[in-house]
Amino acid sequence: MTGFQSTALSSKNKTLPLGQGQLVDAIGYVEIRDDKSAWTETNVKDGSNVPIDNRKGNNFNSFSKGKVLADMVKPDTVLKPIEVSLTNATGAVTVDVGRGNLNPSYQYSAVYENFDNQMQIGHVYGNLNSSFAGDVSRAANVYVQGYLTSQAGMDSLKGVNDGKAQYTGSATYIENIHLADNASTAPVNGTSAFNVDFVNGSVDGTLSFTGTDYKYMPAGNQIKIDADIAGNTFVGNKNGIDTAGGFYGEGAKFLGGIYQDVSDQGGKGTAAGTGTKFQGTFGAAKQ
Repeated sequence: MTGFQSTALSSKNKTLPLGQGQLVDAIGYVEIRDDKSAWTETNVKDGSNVPIDNRKGNNFNSFSKGKVLADMVKPDTVLKPIEVSLTNATGAVTVDVGRGNLNPSYQYSAVYENFDNQMQIGHVYGNLNSSFAGDVSRAANVYVQGYLTSQAGMDSLKGVNDGKAQYTGSATYIENIHLADNASTAPVNGTSAFNVDFVNGSVDGTLSFTGTDYKYMPAGNQIKIDADIAGNTFVGNKNGIDTAGGFYGEGAKFLGGIYQDVSDQGGKGTAAGTGTKFQGTFGAAKQ
């Protein structure tokens, strides 16, 4: 089993009681992580400590349990991955921030969609809450995981229909991922459509949503996915969107992935409405 995930972590200006310090308006996500992502050391990038990925991780093992890699967003604050249940609609787990009995609790919600037990896409989202300080941070995570199509299976698709295929399915979108948005957050559902060229190694997709009650949705309620295939996975960074995903099941039956807004470089910001503003998932079946 393998996969990709992206975690946005935010805080808002607040003086903590008991001399525990001062929080500031901030949000960031750093980059999309995969099943091997892990760290023990950091370096400084743009004034922040960033984990050095040692490629020793083992992050995707089950459709029922997961890890939110908030530690790879803010390693000087969150010391370990946050382990969560993916199948319970809500949960709470203590987060190690080095404060002992004062460590906050991640009070989260989880939603997911399964595709024939071959692929799963989902969200884990909620606030880090302290019994003495209230909400101190918001963590919003999106992921895709499953059983990738074999390389032989991928190669065989280059000889079918000139190597081209269409996929249609679902999509999700979540905003208010900054704690300073001062609003509840939950994913909304939409649709996805993709044109895939296995010969030239391209994934071209459109995620479409209805409704008008959005703060940060791109024009036309559509999000464009543009990525390059490498083996049985794909990655892209175009039009202010980071994306990653893969092909799952026999004959690349399913396509699934995640995306993160990076219209502000690196997704790093201060106040609500700066930095990364939304994220989501997509999952589709070959037609």
